[in-house]
Amino acid sequence: MDTQSTPSGPAPGGVAEADVRAAAVSAWEKELGTTGLADDADFFELGGDSVGGARLMADLRGRFGEELPLTLLFFHPELDEFSDALVEAVAMLPPPTAHAAKVEAEAVPEELPLSPEQEAQWVAEQVTPGNLAYTELLSLRLSGPLDAARLQSAVDRLVVRHEALRTCFPAGPDGRPSQVIRPAEAAPPLTLTRCDAGDEDEVRAYALDRLAEPFDLAVGPLLRPHLVRLSPTDHVFLLYSHHIVADGPTMEVLCAELADLYADREPPGAAPSYARYTLQQQSVDLDAHIAYWRQQLAGAADLELPLDRPRTEARDTSGRRFRFSVPGGVREGLDALARERRATRFTVLMAAFQVLLGRWAGSEDVVVGSPVTSRSRPGLERMVGALVNMVPFRGDLGGDPTFRELLDRTRQAGFGAMAHSDVPFGRILGALDIQRDGSRPPLFTTTLVSQPTPPAIRADLGEVTGVYFPVPRRHATYDFSLYVWEAPDELLVDVEYATALFDEATVRRFADRFGTLLQAVAAAPDRTLSTLDTVPAAELRQVLHDWNDTAADLGPDLCVHELFEEQARAAPDRTAVISADRRISYAELDAEAEALAAELRDLGTGPETVVAVCLERSPRLLVTLLAVLKAGGAYLPLGPDWPRRRGEFMTSDAGAALLVDTAGARRVDGHRAAPREGRPCPSNLAYVLYTSGSTGTPKGVMVSHRAVVNRLRWMRRDCGLGASDVVLQNAVPTFDYAVWELFGPLHMGATVVLPSAEGHRDFSELTRLITEHGVTVAHFVPSLLRHFVEEPETARCTGLRVLFSGGETLDPALAARALHVLPQARLFNAYGPTEAAVDVTCWPVPRRPASVAIGGPVANTTCYVLDERMRPQPVGVPGELYLGGVQLARGYRGRPGTTAERFVPDPFGAAGGRLYRTGDRARWRPDGALEYVDRVDRQVKIRGVRVEPGEAEAALLAHPAVREAAVVTAEGSGGPRLVAYYSGGPAGGERELRDHLAARLPEFAVPAAYVELPGGLPTLSSGKLDRKALPAPERPRPAAVDAAGATPPLGARELMLAATWAEVLGVDRIHREDSFFELGGDSILGIQMVARARGAGIEVTVPELFRHPTLAALAATAAARKDAGSGPAPVPAGSRSRFPLTPLQREMLREAALAPGRGAYIVPAELLISPPSRSRGRSSGRWPASGAASAGR
Repeated sequence: MDTQSTPSGPAPGGVAEADVRAAAVSAWEKELGTTGLADDADFFELGGDSVGGARLMADLRGRFGEELPLTLLFFHPELDEFSDALVEAVAMLPPPTAHAAKVEAEAVPEELPLSPEQEAQWVAEQVTPGNLAYTELLSLRLSGPLDAARLQSAVDRLVVRHEALRTCFPAGPDGRPSQVIRPAEAAPPLTLTRCDAGDEDEVRAYALDRLAEPFDLAVGPLLRPHLVRLSPTDHVFLLYSHHIVADGPTMEVLCAELADLYADREPPGAAPSYARYTLQQQSVDLDAHIAYWRQQLAGAADLELPLDRPRTEARDTSGRRFRFSVPGGVREGLDALARERRATRFTVLMAAFQVLLGRWAGSEDVVVGSPVTSRSRPGLERMVGALVNMVPFRGDLGGDPTFRELLDRTRQAGFGAMAHSDVPFGRILGALDIQRDGSRPPLFTTTLVSQPTPPAIRADLGEVTGVYFPVPRRHATYDFSLYVWEAPDELLVDVEYATALFDEATVRRFADRFGTLLQAVAAAPDRTLSTLDTVPAAELRQVLHDWNDTAADLGPDLCVHELFEEQARAAPDRTAVISADRRISYAELDAEAEALAAELRDLGTGPETVVAVCLERSPRLLVTLLAVLKAGGAYLPLGPDWPRRRGEFMTSDAGAALLVDTAGARRVDGHRAAPREGRPCPSNLAYVLYTSGSTGTPKGVMVSHRAVVNRLRWMRRDCGLGASDVVLQNAVPTFDYAVWELFGPLHMGATVVLPSAEGHRDFSELTRLITEHGVTVAHFVPSLLRHFVEEPETARCTGLRVLFSGGETLDPALAARALHVLPQARLFNAYGPTEAAVDVTCWPVPRRPASVAIGGPVANTTCYVLDERMRPQPVGVPGELYLGGVQLARGYRGRPGTTAERFVPDPFGAAGGRLYRTGDRARWRPDGALEYVDRVDRQVKIRGVRVEPGEAEAALLAHPAVREAAVVTAEGSGGPRLVAYYSGGPAGGERELRDHLAARLPEFAVPAAYVELPGGLPTLSSGKLDRKALPAPERPRPAAVDAAGATPPLGARELMLAATWAEVLGVDRIHREDSFFELGGDSILGIQMVARARGAGIEVTVPELFRHPTLAALAATAAARKDAGSGPAPVPAGSRSRFPLTPLQREMLREAALAPGRGAYIVPAELLISPPSRSRGRSSGRWPASGAASAGR
């Protein structure tokens, strides 16, 4: 570009236009490393990237003013356009102020506030003390005749040269930290720790051990040098530092200057002052930038990635790295796409990363962090200190755009992020009112870092040369981070991951999927996001075909009752049923069922006829069910204890022709019907079972004989059951698991034991029946299994050899407890909805399970985990569980629309196949087992029974006094429970509502708690119910309450804690149930509160505050600490008498040496000694001394 021909008149801002244009060309040439740029030269096509662009703009901001927009280059990537825009922008800048010069002239005070970068590090350390993820390491392999004394001298001179290395961060009495810079002459010496090692592995082990040693920010020093000798001419130098005083680029600066100082070369220029940088940062006006972030990040939710292990209360920062590569051809395709869209490779990678994270988490809103350094500003290139700020990049994946369109969105979002990147991350969190959670980083848990080249540190120390010595990183700053490096023929990608959350196998699969996605993006950027491939072909084949290869021949095609009849013919005298008053043989049961079947045929029962059966658990019930099936009909079980109108509705809705109850069998319509003949076939209906409906109306599920027979046969085969077994019939007859408990034993010649009608609730009766009748097989839903294993007599049930659980999520601790109480038993966790003949997966539970799976598809069934577009989800990624195969129900009785919605065509199987959408979210495990996650809707299991809260809502709204109603689930001490919210309550209050619902709903569907909201239910701006705003139901109030109904602090400890809360938070009254954070507290205020509490003699920590945020819980934690004794263990007698000083003792000793006799640390104490009583014996004349009291220096 010819800058000489450009008019040289002054720009409106007072700077000559020619000078501005010349500066633009000079900055471009410096950053791109070339000259002779054409007018239409494109910065990004010439190899520039976002990092280089930020560096270029920082250079121009340093020359013309900090207000120069950082996004100028991104909006104007061609040189002529950029120059024009720069001239215009410079003309609009305000006149320079004298502030910078004033700061430079000011004397640096002894105590300074923390810089924003330091504050972020300090807060992170308080939330997670000893967080080793923030330790930086410089590791150099030194070859040559090394002089250790010269190296020690070079380290000492580094400390003198850079004030950041002499800084510590004590907190004042109010809990607020400051940075204290020690004078060079008073800085504690850094001793070069030396040792020997036999080989590189031993060096790495030593380096990792030292990496695990935390720093004390309050005392310092925050730099630790080590030297490991392999041979006289081969050493490894290790320099550890806390991130609060040294970021990654700092370590490179220290490496270069250490080499200069060792070789007696003078480092270039004076060391920039971090203290002055801090003072400059204090005066920057960020209000406009903060307003941008407040709007940009409004409503951003945490990204819930699928984890291999749940988070712990206190975050575990242990981590590892895994490296994979992206081929050069794919890299060239990505770069070409970036140039075409005037974006950068970083922008393309960010868009792709957010697409994969969105698929992984099932979210269209993805926030990823990325570090931006202030080091690119003029004068800060060689500064030692924390200069990195984390910037959030929010990705919008909504609307199913093409990747090219998404790239444009990401580019615009990147412009905004870079333009406002001066706002410290901590200030962003404060503006968004985001509370710290000790279990996870705030706002985002994933980051992307794009670097030009991998670390390749070299140092010239004269006769000694230094090269980078790799030490594996064992810590993760975030849950999941990508570091992308440029290599000659490929891109290198390092994945840093938290090992407490992810397995390496999961990370390897992520790498394969990311590579698959990048290849798809490079090849076809105009495909929509929903059609982009993210699952490798091998993994797709595994989840679709390999794990669904379940075809099996389990026997001839028969009906349920025909299996029973086979057993009755083979062993007629074998006991079929045991009840309280009867033992029935197979022959007797068959004869009684056949007699009743004849009566039912005379009443018109035949194939596809529905017969309602309303009987309690008893031999008669079993006879009746068999009779209905023998007559060709399908039974509809009704609960004798149900509200009458519910039974009447189901009988009518199912089109039941007959009813069998305690009064006998009769036609529902009261008319006689012609006798029916003809035997049923396996495709005919076996039963109709009603499940809860989301609209308030239950739905009748129609299940065929063929489905039930497959269900009975696979369990017999896979679980090792047979004719010698005795099975407890524990489920209520209207619960789908009763199908197996009744017919499973009878189809294999086993025995059924029937408790009394309400016996399934009486665990003493159950254990008596199990021991008395030698029960070998039993099933309990988890909520009942918990009570069963806690029953004292359960341990005597030594005959139990097989336990089944299902219907609810089985907790690993409960499973382990059951297997401990019943060590002889095998435990199976089964899963399946009523719409698939009860169970379609089954998993043998190990003795000590870390988690409990539901298993894979059983014989002749299929399971698919699909996303909202019915795309297969890869291993580990949740999606909706779809079921297929022979066990599927026909559909819902009389509801073709609902049937079509829930039973959909199978796109993966044979033509004409169907899949059932369960509404359950699950994910594949690497071993081919499925793991239940949660529901996609509001459905819940109450004691194993499927319940739709909408059914209870509809019943509530049927009360004339109720205007609005909502029913939600909440966790109670005994598992999930329903909570009802309503407005416009009846005169009789909660009791009237309970009675109203009890007349319409089964007992398990009646809410357990009720909350009246006279002002109406809370709503969102859309008018929909705001479920998060629903208040928690009140607990029983204690006797001592104040006028507002909340409990005041109890006891001295709670009163003192409440006083510190009130002082820090500025509130008048604190109650026992109040949460520190709900009252306006944040991490900084929490740290201040802890400092004041300790000053009052109450020992609590910041992590404890996050785990126990209410006043009562925190006080109880402090009390437990005091009771347990928090002091150090006594030194055993006879142990060594010389110990290293503590950091505090070292500092006191240093100050005593500087000012002898000052007496600042003398602690006066007065003690009134009374003469010893004669009755107590004579005093020994000697006070027992503590170890500290007797220590000398």
